[in-house]
Amino acid sequence: MRKTLNENLISALTASNLSRQNQLSPSHLIQQLRSCKDSDSAKSLHSNGIKSGSLYDTFTTNHLINCYVRLRRIDLASQLFDEMSEPNVVSWTSLIAGYVDTGQPRMALWLFGKMPECSVLPNEFTFATVINACSILAHLRTGKKIHALVELLDFNPTLLSALRWLICTGSAMMSTMLSGFST
Repeated sequence: MRKTLNENLISALTASNLSRQNQLSPSHLIQQLRSCKDSDSAKSLHSNGIKSGSLYDTFTTNHLINCYVRLRRIDLASQLFDEMSEPNVVSWTSLIAGYVDTGQPRMALWLFGKMPECSVLPNEFTFATVINACSILAHLRTGKKIHALVELLDFNPTLLSALRWLICTGSAMMSTMLSGFST
């Protein structure tokens, strides 16, 4: 009788320990996401994160978005972003950067335009990313609007210098292009 009780106790403790080992803590999940090399592994981590409840916080979910972006799976990053209850500025900027990095700067600018509707203010990283999108597209007018917004929000002078460079380069480029047509 006593032997059966000990065997049951050992079995219960072992099962409990194995169950805990199979659950991912948020810090362990983040560590694995940072070193993830392929989308199948990322999807598996995503699934495990849902099962363990680790993806209920924005910080961990942002790491998964970044993982998908790094693996150039903007479709999965976008889907995850859309499923978030309250994406923060990091979530927005990660997805915007993903669109720029995958050759979709127009989509990046469109998403940037949606930020105010969700009451999320861009930060310096967001602005640097959309400046990049503007330069890829040679959108001088959009660059000037972003410059005005950066000044209005009183951001750092380095960012203002980058915007001024974009506007000057864009203006010079436009002048050069137009002068070719007038001769």
